[in-house]
Amino acid sequence: MAGEFWLTDRQWEAIAPLLPSNQPGAR
Repeated sequence: MAGEFWLTDRQWEAIAPLLPSNQPGAR
């Protein structure tokens, strides 16, 4: 499950602000 939602740092930087629950260390 988690493997499907594993993103790179650049991808996280792009979508992190868009997530409803942006938690630090979610990577």
